Amino acid sequence: VRLALSHEMLEAGDRTLTAKMVQSLGTSPSGERILVLDRKGRVRFSSDATLRDHHFALTEPTCASCHAQPETARDKPVMLELDDGKLLRSIQPIVNGKACQECHDPAHTQNGILIVDVPVGQGPVLMFATNPSYRWQNFGEFRMLFNAILNYGNLK
Repeated sequence: VRLALSHEMLEAGDRTLTAKMVQSLGTSPSGERILVLDRKGRVRFSSDATLRDHHFALTEPTCASCHAQPETARDKPVMLELDDGKLLRSIQPIVNGKACQECHDPAHTQNGILIVDVPVGQGPVLMFATNPSYRWQNFGEFRMLFNAILNYGNLK
């Protein structure tokens, strides 16, 4: 989503593909919700129709849990407890790169954030401290990834 957004802004100047992508990714059976916020907290794209045009204030509980941490630690997933259950929130900044600065103020380091919310049920959650599928990681980490995929049903 972040790459498609970047491509559309720099190449096409059209955001319809990003809107369609966010909407289709948010219809997965596991219930993910995808949001793209601008740097002021306004929802620009959302797979959840109830959150379109919403403005998130830093004082809201779902925002405060991340903003209470140092800026360098805010890109790590957090577990949120909401009225309708738990969800795992992953946040990725949309960096204001050189190419973006033709339209966006160069004084800002970020143009917004990409949020992916995944509901957490009763099943196991397996997390890695590193990204074992990153193309330049050592081959030893692939064992962890494939072990997790092949034996996921046996996690306790």
